[in-house]
Amino acid sequence: MFFPQLKKCCCCCNLETGSLLISIFGIICYLLEFIALVLLLPKSHEYFGMYVKKHYGEGADYGFAALTGVLCAIVVLGLVTNIMLFFGAMMRKICLIRPWLVLSIILCIFFFILGSVLMIYNIYMLPSIQQLDKTLYMIVLYAVNMYLFLVVYSYHEKLKTQITIGYSLGIEDT
Repeated sequence: MFFPQLKKCCCCCNLETGSLLISIFGIICYLLEFIALVLLLPKSHEYFGMYVKKHYGEGADYGFAALTGVLCAIVVLGLVTNIMLFFGAMMRKICLIRPWLVLSIILCIFFFILGSVLMIYNIYMLPSIQQLDKTLYMIVLYAVNMYLFLVVYSYHEKLKTQITIGYSLGIEDT
């Protein structure tokens, strides 16, 4: 047990319901992001592609394409892992919950690094009160992601304990 475990989600609902709500919210968000990517990416690639080629040369266009590919991969992985979390919480299957936990840790590390870089950039390069809201937004986003992770992690550990107790009592699969 590396992380603290919660007993309830948002002080009012159990961990299973919280995990289901997190997965539904994640599915909706990633579907909206996917739709936005499909609708807006061709136009933005055309506009930014011309800008990048004009100001930075031909080679810089590959960096934009790579960034686009990473963004698409994150959206697809997020959508798939949230669907897996939904079915894992519904069927009480640990193996379907773990991919969401792994991706969540990776994204938390990514957001922490990105937030740290943006915070340092905002503090030293753009010292104004308007930049403070972006830094605060990153801190709040990171805190919310960590809480959502703790809810799902606590549910995962609760299921693991129930399965271990079930096996010790001779019950096959819970």
